[in-house]
Amino acid sequence: MRIADAEATTDSIMSQKGVPLTGSSWETDEFDIDAYLARMGVKRGPPTIETLNMLMHAHLHTYAFANVDILLGQHKDVAPRTVQERLVARSRGGYCFQHLQIFAAALESMGFCIERHLGRVYSWHDCRTHMTVFVSMDDGEYMCDPGFIFSPPCAMKLVDGATYTAAGRTFEIRKVIHKNHVYWELRRGGKLQHVTDLLPIEPQDVQLGDVVTSRIIRPFLDNLMLGTYIDEDTYVTVTANSRTIRRTGQPTKHVKISAEEAVAEVSKLKVELVQDEPERLAAALKKLDIQ
Repeated sequence: MRIADAEATTDSIMSQKGVPLTGSSWETDEFDIDAYLARMGVKRGPPTIETLNMLMHAHLHTYAFANVDILLGQHKDVAPRTVQERLVARSRGGYCFQHLQIFAAALESMGFCIERHLGRVYSWHDCRTHMTVFVSMDDGEYMCDPGFIFSPPCAMKLVDGATYTAAGRTFEIRKVIHKNHVYWELRRGGKLQHVTDLLPIEPQDVQLGDVVTSRIIRPFLDNLMLGTYIDEDTYVTVTANSRTIRRTGQPTKHVKISAEEAVAEVSKLKVELVQDEPERLAAALKKLDIQ
């Protein structure tokens, strides 16, 4: 699909759903931030690094990374009211465009100074389909990354070479200057996870990015992607045919599982399936061509 076609698809979808297509408003008043916080079991706080880290930790231990609705053919859009319903009210999980919108709105409601940014996943040459939030504090700027599958449950200070540990794995922040522009890489075990630029973004960029993510990009379309922290030291990732457990002090454990076992993991790991969805999801996973 060409970018022009993707933009036309975005316009068509958003027009049907009555979501504003232009302008600079993120429509944050459509979020129920109190409900979002209540689900995490936390309260509002002052705009301090302690509050920021508390929110990051609570978010990543409450809301899963998941593409279940895409596989079930039920993905709508990433308008704020849809995000509120899916992520908070129905506990469906989501990916960066959902997680980061409500997280950013919560920060703004508490007085944090933030900037939304886009980046590229695993390669410098892919589309800008990852969203992060940069937060300005008295001692510098921090990256918050609650919408990436397996990232540290804390704010990461934007200092070249800074390292963070999660589930026993080391993450590193790297500053890169390329063609006179500044970029920030996040690496895990030395491998690039994503690279973020400093260009300003608009709501329409997120809408277009979601069209690319939910309709074009593999593996969102041809594999289950589920990840969450299950305790302070353990992160679990589930695909259509595998479960991976990363735990502090232990080697990574990777096991093959069936489609039915994958669906059972979905229900265990913070994503609620209702009515006939378990059977439908199992059927969808069995149709995937996964080696």
